[in-house]
Amino acid sequence: AFNADGAILNCVAAHGSDRVTATLAGTYQICYQVTASAGSAQDLKFQVFKNGSALAGTMSRETIVASADMGSASCNAIVVLAAADYVTLRCAATSGTPAITFVDAQLTILRVK
Repeated sequence: AFNADGAILNCVAAHGSDRVTATLAGTYQICYQVTASAGSAQDLKFQVFKNGSALAGTMSRETIVASADMGSASCNAIVVLAAADYVTLRCAATSGTPAITFVDAQLTILRVK
């Protein structure tokens, strides 16, 4: 979750909805890195969504072997966004509903063209 709302270089981060919205159409580089643990052995899936739909090429999986373990997942993708498109980074377990703890998460969205 974001700690505060704010506009930064052609994007607006909204902590109430955990979205980043593009203010200018263009080609963007989206990168993320997440470190997490789960309450049990688990396969976690991370993916970027655009306007609520999964973006191809942005999924990363990480296997948590035991409840005390941490795993890290990352992705670097180039995507096209229209003005007012929003992106979210989501995490899901491949089975069950484990307690997932995020140790660190970074999301970078950079307009390259």
